Amino acid sequence: MNNIEVSYCAGVVDSDGCITIKRRRSKSKSAETFTYSAVVMVRQAERGAIDILERLFGGRVRYHPPSNEGGRFLYLWEVTHTRAVKTAKALVTFLRIKREQAEILQEFGEHMANHTLRRHSTWYEIEPGEPCYTADEA
Repeated sequence: MNNIEVSYCAGVVDSDGCITIKRRRSKSKSAETFTYSAVVMVRQAERGAIDILERLFGGRVRYHPPSNEGGRFLYLWEVTHTRAVKTAKALVTFLRIKREQAEILQEFGEHMANHTLRRHSTWYEIEPGEPCYTADEA
């Protein structure tokens, strides 16, 4: 993996990608809790950049139907869990627009590593309407 390819991928993620922590409701019946997982994804109409992302970082590629009539089919590339954290770490130096999200994802990955390397981890509880802050802001 060379810096030219990684910087190109960072540009693709900056423009057509998403770096996030996905929240899901747990199936616990006793209390309302959530699990969190790391995700890096890109959606594009052409497959070229998607193939480079898959080759460099792994993950999976799906073919996504148009969301409205007359729309285009899209390719969706996605990495999750520890692979998403590693991808964010590789891209962070070259990211401009989504650098903060990649840094937060790395922080989340460190938290997960300190909690028995589970794929999903309750990172923190968020009350409805409560603002979210980075570690530096808190």
